Amino acid sequence: MHRSLKWLESRLKTELDGQNITALLHWVEVARTTPPVLFVGAGFSLNSRPKPGGKRMSSFGRLISALATDLGDGEDAHVTDAPWVAEKHRTLFGEHTYVRRIREAVPDDDVEPGEEHDALTNISWKAVLTLNYDTLLERAFKTSRVVTFQDQLVDCGRGDAPHVVHLHGHIHFPDTMVLSLEDYRKYPTKCAGFVTYTRNLLMMHPALFLGFGANDSNFVAWSGWIQDLVRTHAPPWIRLDPSGGDEGLRAYWAPRMTTYKYDPKPRADDRQFVTILDILRKGTEELTKEGQKEYIADLLERPKDTNSPEAIAAWISDAVTTVLDLHPGDGMRDGRFAQVRMDMAQGVLRALIQPDALSRLCVDIRPSLSLIHISEPTRPY
Repeated sequence: MHRSLKWLESRLKTELDGQNITALLHWVEVARTTPPVLFVGAGFSLNSRPKPGGKRMSSFGRLISALATDLGDGEDAHVTDAPWVAEKHRTLFGEHTYVRRIREAVPDDDVEPGEEHDALTNISWKAVLTLNYDTLLERAFKTSRVVTFQDQLVDCGRGDAPHVVHLHGHIHFPDTMVLSLEDYRKYPTKCAGFVTYTRNLLMMHPALFLGFGANDSNFVAWSGWIQDLVRTHAPPWIRLDPSGGDEGLRAYWAPRMTTYKYDPKPRADDRQFVTILDILRKGTEELTKEGQKEYIADLLERPKDTNSPEAIAAWISDAVTTVLDLHPGDGMRDGRFAQVRMDMAQGVLRALIQPDALSRLCVDIRPSLSLIHISEPTRPY
């Protein structure tokens, strides 16, 4: 069994500040039966932790600005000019200086995976695709299942742990890095294996995009091919963006990808994606016996707004749904669950007659809910 969608909906609405979460709920429903794909862009690496005395990871925009400054173009070069800026830099200054500039912006040895990276590892992914050159993801997943070269794709899909696939190259292998105009021009032929692998994955699996601006020309080509082939039958894609992206970009992607503005900072813990990733983990995972107990304990927590009929109603609904899921059929005739239903009914009745009693409803039904005995579901599958 899984946590109820009502449980998930209430938490996502709070976390996403009232945005329409229909697409995200659909993504979770699909991800429960079809393992999702994680697609990570350069922005997510900014969540890394610098080692003592180490440099911080630069944004993609700062990398392009640094290359443009060397060219005398100033810092006004837009990231959409990145392939041209990179091509001109490599042509004028040579491969050595070009790679050195990239490594200065991507100080892989100076940073460690952050809490956001660790949170990624708690979700069961089909594969982890990244456009990043750094090694933060494989270090977070503590895996050697890393794909940098196309001939390594033959091992993908074997075993339970996901592979981390570097679609645009690896910082330790400069020849594999994709950034310049010529890199992009040659990619469909030179990296045909990556193209085929990525298109097939995204055509068959729901995907979550993090730290990704959705304006990479390779990705536009891959997604366009999928759209032309399967149209509205493609699995859902969700993108979380701190800025939400510009209106035109969101409109372009709307038929294929839903973008949510998600920027919870400033927070006391200052962890950008940890909370929502934990919600998605809880929403997609199949509950074990221990997970069922955790879910029950979570449901027994009183709603923060005990004066809100809607909050109380949602809480009761979640509790009832859980009881039905854990004890379907004849199990509901057990005396303990009759007591649960009786306490709920009495509490709701008092709340209707005496509005002041509404806040006591949480306390009234908590003891009887705690009597629930966790057992294996008897519902046929």
